[in-house]
Amino acid sequence: MIKTADTFSIGMKNPYPSYTYMQEHSPVHQLPSGQWIIFDYKNAHELLQSPKCLHWGQDERVFGNLPPMEKAIATTLYTLSPGSDRPYRKQILHQLAGRSLKIDEKSMQDLADDLLINLKGKNNIDIISDFAHPFTFGTICRIIGIPENQRETFSNLVAKMDGGYLSCIDIETGKQTIEGAAFIQQLKELIKLKQNELGNDLCSVLLESSHQEPDQEAFLISMLILLFYAGHQNMMNFFGNALLTLHEHPKMQQEFREHPKLLDKGVDELIRYDSPLQYIMLIAKEDIKIDDKHISAGSQLLISVGAANRDASVFENPEQLILDREHKHLGYGVGAFRCIGARLAQLQASTGLNSWLKHVVAYNPKLDEVSWRMHPFVQRGPASVPVKIDWNDDN
Repeated sequence: MIKTADTFSIGMKNPYPSYTYMQEHSPVHQLPSGQWIIFDYKNAHELLQSPKCLHWGQDERVFGNLPPMEKAIATTLYTLSPGSDRPYRKQILHQLAGRSLKIDEKSMQDLADDLLINLKGKNNIDIISDFAHPFTFGTICRIIGIPENQRETFSNLVAKMDGGYLSCIDIETGKQTIEGAAFIQQLKELIKLKQNELGNDLCSVLLESSHQEPDQEAFLISMLILLFYAGHQNMMNFFGNALLTLHEHPKMQQEFREHPKLLDKGVDELIRYDSPLQYIMLIAKEDIKIDDKHISAGSQLLISVGAANRDASVFENPEQLILDREHKHLGYGVGAFRCIGARLAQLQASTGLNSWLKHVVAYNPKLDEVSWRMHPFVQRGPASVPVKIDWNDDN
């Protein structure tokens, strides 16, 4: 909880009161570390589109000083950014937008329905481990091209990984957990499999377009981990946040049950209300002046997506869910820094919520037992949401 602007901190369970305080007292705020945090929507939106800002993987002054794990992440993220001269972003965008992928709305819906049908009969489940994890993991496995007979092995390893995917992206330090090392070994075996038998999946696309990489295997491993991170971990966070939010808004929940097509707009409003992505990191390419603040070239900028999406100067009654808002939230980024998987995320979110609300009459989270992930600064989402559940026996 915030006491003054110089003692800024974020509460894991609810950072939004802190964000509001900072927007009122210090919307462009420098931390003792020298980093700048941007809390207001106007400046956040402008900086995300500004030619004066670089992706953190593009700036040599920062990149050269990064520890090995963060350097691997930066390299991979830069590869997916519009400023990269590599073909992967275009290839991945084409695959995520195309109909050639081994995923479509029906197969996604079938996966969600099957999971929930198999859970019927249980009065108590955990939203994350019993639904959000297997649904989002199953979806990204199909897109990447994980053979069906290997998905359970991958899933079990991921469930045990301490620190999530990014804790094992650096394959040089030797600091991985046993599960993290085993997960990387599974990725190596997947790459070998695809080398012998390419298919209509992202792993095959990356293999075909990265043959000139000096260390293709290491590059592919970091790329695949990042895709898992975005398509699985981010989406698990979304479902946890969204279903807790809908529990607090029973009228909206019922409206979605009666009119499932409203979920297309509903997903955007749920992301604005409680975004799984809370921060985007940029680097000042040159000196930047914002209001009376001077930001020196080379400074790190933390764009507070979570705060910007609750900025009362842009969103009327930001603490309320309002379906007919103009959807200008920053939950997917914006401009050059817009998430390349936004279309897939929309589809996955609306499909999963539709299935949940179709099969579930009512659910009551055990709020005193909800736990939150231990690394909330960039990502926000619960690790566990135990609920008492009433099923719809008509489906």
